[in-house]
Amino acid sequence: MKNENKANTPEINWSFNWGNGGYNSVKAATKKEAMEKALAMGGSILGGVVNLQPDADFKTTFANDKAHAGMYD
Repeated sequence: MKNENKANTPEINWSFNWGNGGYNSVKAATKKEAMEKALAMGGSILGGVVNLQPDADFKTTFANDKAHAGMYD
C-alpha cells in the first residue's frame, strides 16, 4: 500500500492535462492532494483533470512547455 500520509511524503511535481486541452502541473505530496489542487485551479471550467501523473523530474512538464512554446505568449 502506498503511503498517502502527507506528513511523511515530500511534495513532488504532478503533471496533468485539462479536458478541454492544455496542460499544467502542481506540487503535492500525494495524488489526492495533487488532484485537489488541480481542480481548485479551475478543473470544472477547463473540462476536468486528465492524466494526472507524478513528474518528480519535470520531464513531462518540460516536454509540454517545449511543445507549446510560443502558443500562449
